[in-house]
Amino acid sequence: MGEKDKEQCDEIIRLWKKPWGDRRQEIVIIGKNMDRDKVTSKFDACLLTDEEMTLEPEMWRARFNDAFPKWGEATDKDHFIGI
Repeated sequence: MGEKDKEQCDEIIRLWKKPWGDRRQEIVIIGKNMDRDKVTSKFDACLLTDEEMTLEPEMWRARFNDAFPKWGEATDKDHFIGI
């Protein structure tokens, strides 16, 4: 195993959290003169609590409003507009 492989394995182990493993999302915010604490607190407020995480997805759907419009299946025409 090369040094780069070892670094990647070490990173996976560092990020591993039970019961979800290394599953995560990362969002990168780039800007000038931003209030890091304010941005972080806004994102933190979107996270589920430990209690909410114990609910099943069906309960999430019943309990929380989905702010996104319903997704439809894209057609080739939808995908290639402007190409």
